[in-house]
Amino acid sequence: MTIEVKLSEEQLEELAKRVAAKIAASRPAEIPAMLTTADAAKVARMCRATIRARIADGTLPAVRAGRDFRIRRDDLDRFLRGRDAA
Repeated sequence: MTIEVKLSEEQLEELAKRVAAKIAASRPAEIPAMLTTADAAKVARMCRATIRARIADGTLPAVRAGRDFRIRRDDLDRFLRGRDAA
């Protein structure tokens, strides 16, 4: 089913502004280069325990920082691309 809608230039511009604002609002805030396990879990949309398990089994590189770990953003991106390819 197709619906055709005719908009004036002004309406089209207003619609484009609203769509751009929605897209900008849905983007996460600036992501730092080094992430905590909690931050990595948010970015990856998985639980913190899964992130820690992937660190423990060596599939996600990380460095210990006190009682937690820090994960490089590049390493998390690489891990997620590899997981999506499987």
